[in-house]
Amino acid sequence: MHSPDPDYAGKRDQAEVCVKAARACPGEIVTLYLDEFSYYRWPTVAPVYHEAGRSQPRAELTPGYNTRGRIVATLDVLDGKVLYRQRSHITVRQLVGFMGDVRGAYPQAREINVIQDNWHNVHFHPDQVAAAENLGITLVPLPVYAPWLNPTDKLGRKLKQEVLHMHRQSDDWPCLKERVRDFLDQLADGSVDLLRYVGLLPD
Repeated sequence: MHSPDPDYAGKRDQAEVCVKAARACPGEIVTLYLDEFSYYRWPTVAPVYHEAGRSQPRAELTPGYNTRGRIVATLDVLDGKVLYRQRSHITVRQLVGFMGDVRGAYPQAREINVIQDNWHNVHFHPDQVAAAENLGITLVPLPVYAPWLNPTDKLGRKLKQEVLHMHRQSDDWPCLKERVRDFLDQLADGSVDLLRYVGLLPD
């Protein structure tokens, strides 16, 4: 895989500096990765293996609109703490409000770094940049088209694997949203297993 960003190495290294700073000054410096991901009322399809002799289960696709949910989440590089918002759309206005959530979650931090991609200029929209600066948050860009550098992308993959693949709530959208909330809420206090899964445990 290859990113076309001419400053790939510089942005990658800047993000790593932020991660190392948080590890060197826990509590004073906070570094978070941020990303968004979608999920749908219709289940994603994945291989499911049953005992020999049993029929293969089938994905249930309820007729009607395939409703979409959106999540914006941050992942703390030190303890795996997840902070999130779940909405039908993640807009600049939602991201501005989410910056307030981030500052509220770390009121004592001297420095907060939020590492994120360059999603359609939304992540670095002037309103988003101004909100972050007013709250003492530094927005750190990742190289373009380099999702492998964002561990929060793997959080979305874990959600899909454990909750969304072959789910049985295509006819109960509120229940599916609740299952997604339950999955993310269990990570509110951090998770060493999640850090290991996304590759953030230090050597």
